[in-house]
Amino acid sequence: LSTYQKLPLTRFCSLFALNHLSQLRMWHKLRSPRPLFSDSLSLCQKSSVWTTSGPLPILNQTLVDKQISPSIGVNQLQTELLNKGKKVSKLGFGASPWPVPKCVEDRLRENTDKRWYLPVRGLPELREAVAKVYSKQTGNDYTAEDVSVSPGSKENLFILQLAYNADLVLPAPSWVSYAPQAHVIGRRVKWIETEKENGYKLSAERLEQEVHQYPDRPRILIVNTPNNPTGMVYTNDELKELASVCRQHRILCVSDEIYGPLTFDGVPHVSIAQYYPEGTIILNGISKWCGAGGYRLGFFIFPPNLRWLQQAMDVIASETFSSTSAPIQYAACAAFENYFGDEMQTYLKVSRTVLNGLAYQGYNILSQVNGCHVNRPNGAFYIFPDFTNVP
Repeated sequence: LSTYQKLPLTRFCSLFALNHLSQLRMWHKLRSPRPLFSDSLSLCQKSSVWTTSGPLPILNQTLVDKQISPSIGVNQLQTELLNKGKKVSKLGFGASPWPVPKCVEDRLRENTDKRWYLPVRGLPELREAVAKVYSKQTGNDYTAEDVSVSPGSKENLFILQLAYNADLVLPAPSWVSYAPQAHVIGRRVKWIETEKENGYKLSAERLEQEVHQYPDRPRILIVNTPNNPTGMVYTNDELKELASVCRQHRILCVSDEIYGPLTFDGVPHVSIAQYYPEGTIILNGISKWCGAGGYRLGFFIFPPNLRWLQQAMDVIASETFSSTSAPIQYAACAAFENYFGDEMQTYLKVSRTVLNGLAYQGYNILSQVNGCHVNRPNGAFYIFPDFTNVP
């Protein structure tokens, strides 16, 4: 029995699943009723050993030490406190403070009768509108066939990693859900250190060093610009250098551009797809820059030569979410059909102006803290101070 007590949780659960059920049940009956794990551990950890009736508690081993996404968890806690009348400064969840553009709301009202399942890849009109916007922005010739719509960008990210068997390469720090998705699927995650003096941006040199350690492994690299959590934007030269390494080593690049339209002070948003079109999937949606996080609509844009990967993701999507909400897809059409029109451009200009003012104010205040290192954000909703050397 003492041997079982000393086992790591992952090994413990493996044994649980390998013909040791009766012995472990007896062990639990003999032990005192105190919990095996502390309350600070995940529900999955507790349930994996405390279930005494009903189906056998055999969880996927990749889940036993996982907890709810930190950003979602913080959001739920904030909501609970607000409902109790508490005063809360919401600094956890990356949610837009702006209302959904009127043209999008109006289109949603007009299409509440759309109740039929749509194609797995999404509404053809929406995909066509998205392709036109990104063809103009990147100079690449995208068509509706290159676009795959999903109920939020998270879903597409998860399905991509399920379909493409590769390591996930991430700069540290990165958005909180990239790595956990890979862990759930059982993929290897490689973190690459960055420097605060460079705005925590991944350098081509560091990427090259990582590739040389394991030159034959397939990889997915996620480049997020403007960045969550740093608020920094990659320059043309930085993206060109990263693209060169990706091309040389045939790395699949996901360009997370969910904050793309939200850059400050005339800093342009540039996609790495402009320099590595054949190996880059563009990720975007309407959650951040369009203020519609609750609508749950995201999309991938594939280069035509990755149609085989897109088709593999179609298979998984057809067996999981089937299709994204029809009324929401019709509503999203308005954002992209009118993207270069006055209403949407005014909406984005106001968003950028206010966010820039908030970022500048936060930067000025934090810069005055003795020992605090902070870069001035040039996009998105975020600022990333380092308090390591604060007395």
